Amino acid sequence: MEFISQIQKPIKVALIDDDPLQLEIIKIFLEPEQDIKLSTFSSPSDAYQEILHDEYDCVVTDYRMQDLNGVEFVKIIRATSNVPIIMYTMYDERKIIDQALYTDANILIIKDSDFASARNNSTR
Repeated sequence: MEFISQIQKPIKVALIDDDPLQLEIIKIFLEPEQDIKLSTFSSPSDAYQEILHDEYDCVVTDYRMQDLNGVEFVKIIRATSNVPIIMYTMYDERKIIDQALYTDANILIIKDSDFASARNNSTR
């Protein structure tokens, strides 16, 4: 992954999830990293407007959101940008995996359904 070494530090990451708890959990894991500048968004529409006007090194988005699902969101971003996109979901259904990968998301992460408990475990 040579492109990673070419990214200027800090890495600007846009994190999109309509679940505030998920945003907080991921933020807890990523904020200690000195080389990551994280911007969180609870709305794909707000995130897209920001992504259009500011340069991000990576976009991390949930699959299932109320306004717009992750697949639709990735398609919108791909119409104007080649920014690396990581999509995550707790749904491991083949249809969802195929849709996510078909949209040109660079990476798909299937999170454990017990993901929320990671916050409690990480603070011990």
